[in-house]
Amino acid sequence: MEQGVYLGLDGRAALVTGAGSGVGRAIAFWLARAGCDVAIVDLSRDAAERVADELRELDYTAIAVAADLRSERGVEAMVAEVVDKFDSLDVAVNLPAPPAGRPGRAGAHDGERSSDLARAVTASCCRAEAAAMSATGEGGALVNVAWGWSEEGPRAAETTHGIDDLTRTLAVDLGPSGVRVNAILAIISTGADARRAVAPERARPGALERAVPAEDIGRVAVFLASNLSRKVSGQILRVEADVLPGEAAAVSRTARRGPPGPKRG
Repeated sequence: MEQGVYLGLDGRAALVTGAGSGVGRAIAFWLARAGCDVAIVDLSRDAAERVADELRELDYTAIAVAADLRSERGVEAMVAEVVDKFDSLDVAVNLPAPPAGRPGRAGAHDGERSSDLARAVTASCCRAEAAAMSATGEGGALVNVAWGWSEEGPRAAETTHGIDDLTRTLAVDLGPSGVRVNAILAIISTGADARRAVAPERARPGALERAVPAEDIGRVAVFLASNLSRKVSGQILRVEADVLPGEAAAVSRTARRGPPGPKRG
């Protein structure tokens, strides 16, 4: 008789930032499927409420939290609200918006500034989330998502967006408190590689939705949050995203629908 794999996430309290749409929404659904109670965090309360309502309709436990994470006060208020509603915090997935600019194109410098801000916000979130996790004495799992472009090269993408240094530094600092820190580096493919990935016969409605790795990122996030990776910390897992240049808006629209998610039981 086959037995299920024990993830150790049943009843665990999780939060996902940027979960009002797209990849963040997919991650929230995957964590809920794995057994977590999920806080949907987004700048837009309406967006957070919509996703939380969708999860509750599927008999999952979810709350909506509106938060501006660009300030320490906003970050602390987010964590305090989640702990107040769930009595603990065990898993946190921090998801910044994709970079606005590509290397070699107008707007690239703005994209770098956006990446710097995202990195600062992620670090601030991690500190507040880790404090709540360590307060219970049980620790927890932090998963950070960073974005890069394939044309930067494997190592250049990690270095440019600083996810490697941040992840490894936090893993060392927070390890004694039982908090694991890992990251997902989502690489958006560009140029000829992306054109081959989305071939003409696939370029029809829905093709871009399949090309966006929201589901893959959701699965990886669950793995990094679960008991399957309980001895893993300070690691960066790379996930490829095949997106054609100029189609980011279309990708965002198609990704909003996210995974349907079966009901529990």
